[in-house]
Amino acid sequence: ADPVDLLLAALASISLPPPDLQGLAGSLRRDPGSLTLADLQLDSLGRLEACIALEIDHGVLITPEVVAALHSADKLLQRIAAAPRV
Repeated sequence: ADPVDLLLAALASISLPPPDLQGLAGSLRRDPGSLTLADLQLDSLGRLEACIALEIDHGVLITPEVVAALHSADKLLQRIAAAPRV
């Protein structure tokens, strides 16, 4: 599956999703390197929820600590693409 689609699905499923998910989707597809993780509006709970959604819904194993250590959306997408699947 496309890492952008996986990330967007995870973001949509968290309790406080980013308010402009459509706009974020366009930016992630056009130029993910221009987005920081702050642009995704993920606090620590959001990171945890997104990681749980990625694992449960899509079999992607990535930890909130890994996500927190990344600095840009393109790095996160690369990690999602390379993450082990269950």
